[in-house]
Amino acid sequence: KSIGQDLYTAEDDFWKIYSWAIEKSRLTRALEKQGVTRGTKDAWMKNAQGEWIEVTEDWLEREAADIVKNNIPNYDYVPDFIKALRKLPIGNFVSFPAEIARTGANIVQRALREINTSYTLANGQVIKPFTGIGYTRLFGFTTTVAAIPYATQKMFQTIYDVTDDEREAIRKYVAGWSQNSTILPIKDEDGNFKYVDFSHANAYDTLIRPLQTVVNSVADGQPEDGIMDDFLKGMFTSMAEFGEPFISESIWTEAVSDIIMRGGRSREGYQVYNPEDSAGNIASGIFKHLVKAQ
Repeated sequence: KSIGQDLYTAEDDFWKIYSWAIEKSRLTRALEKQGVTRGTKDAWMKNAQGEWIEVTEDWLEREAADIVKNNIPNYDYVPDFIKALRKLPIGNFVSFPAEIARTGANIVQRALREINTSYTLANGQVIKPFTGIGYTRLFGFTTTVAAIPYATQKMFQTIYDVTDDEREAIRKYVAGWSQNSTILPIKDEDGNFKYVDFSHANAYDTLIRPLQTVVNSVADGQPEDGIMDDFLKGMFTSMAEFGEPFISESIWTEAVSDIIMRGGRSREGYQVYNPEDSAGNIASGIFKHLVKAQ
């Protein structure tokens, strides 16, 4: 276990360091294109608050570190309350979705800031050096979030020879929280269908609609603060369905509750066993339900 954790941590650290180097390089090139070069007399610029900033190596490193810290999932930043939920019979697997919510909002906020923030140089010229980075960050994030589910779904349909109509027919029989999810259809040799709820394996899926709202608002030239407010509202609205399996009963706890508290009926309403059946068949039905849940 320790070796596995060390390898995972090493890989995670490598990509964070790599991302930091890339972000620092992007910032440096964007400023140099506007004539702002560190280590020279042209390294100064004034922000909207009237504060003069000297673009130094240290400043670039701190800016790049801030991007990595806030835009890449990091379990060190998961609140203690969220971590504590893992010890309860509710709230399984909540750390990753919590980080998706944090970093997703930060990516959008950072992109909007880069698109809109202007600086004044010593000669009085007003520049927006990071606009290109901001647009790249926003549209790149949106494309990634939207393209991955679509491409994965089409790949599964091709592998298992499932038509669009068949895929949508499967949706009629999925769990309530999967009704609006990206469904990955699977067909066995006998033609029976199964599915994988990709939306609950891909937490970024919940950001697709809010992100599209942001893109449309940016194109319409709406103010940054209003766009961010709308994005946050949309994100938490869409996360309500995503979060249901995480804030409801754990799988095993739910199965036991079906037997003890709900009298042999699941939360969705189907009968686990027939109460009029023999004791042996009832016991068999209970055992099957618990094993299936496990």
